[in-house]
Amino acid sequence: MNSKLIKLIMVLALFASACGTSTTDAGTTTSGPDTTPATEEPEPAPTSSPDTDSGSDTDTDEPTTEAPQETPLADGTGTLAINLEPLSGVFIEGFEIGLRIESADGEVLYATLWTDFISQTGDTTLSRYYDSVLTQTLPAGPVVVLATVSVGAGPGPVTPDINGDLNCRLEVEVPDGSQVGVEIAFDARENCLSETTLT
Repeated sequence: MNSKLIKLIMVLALFASACGTSTTDAGTTTSGPDTTPATEEPEPAPTSSPDTDSGSDTDTDEPTTEAPQETPLADGTGTLAINLEPLSGVFIEGFEIGLRIESADGEVLYATLWTDFISQTGDTTLSRYYDSVLTQTLPAGPVVVLATVSVGAGPGPVTPDINGDLNCRLEVEVPDGSQVGVEIAFDARENCLSETTLT
C-alpha cells in the first residue's frame, strides 16, 4: 500500500474514534455518553387527609344554651309567693319584717326575718330589700301567714321575734300544683297582709 492510502486510513480511524461510535454485539450502533441533562419529573404534591383521630379537638359546632327547666311541683304541693307593697321611695332608717308560715293545725312550716331572706339571695343591694319576692313550696291546702312590720323612725327598726307573737294574720289556700300570692303592707295594723292574684 502506498503511504498516502495508509495515512488516509489512519485519519479515518482517528475521526471515527473522536466521534465515539461503536458497534454492539446486536449490530446496533450506539453513540457516546448522552450529555443532555435529564429532565426530572415533578414530585406529586402531598395530599392531606382529614384528621380522624377521635381524641383530636376538631369539633367546630357552636355551643348550645338550653333554657333552664323549672322543677315541677310534687303532687300535693303548691307555692306561696310573698312580696312587699310597692313604694315610690325608701325608708331612711330601714325596716324589718318578721314572717312565719304555719299549717292549719299550728305546725311551723317556715319562719324568717326579711333581712335574713335577702342575705340568703346573695344580692343585698338596697332595691332588692323592696322588690324581692319570697317563694316557698308548701303542702297544698290551708296555711296561716303571720307577720309583723317594723319601720325605723329615729332609731332603727325593732327586730320582731319570729317565734313569738306576730300581729298580722292571714289564712290562705295553697292550690295543688299552682301558686298563691300574699302582699305585705308597711304599717303596723293587723291587716298588713292581703292575698293577691298572680298573673
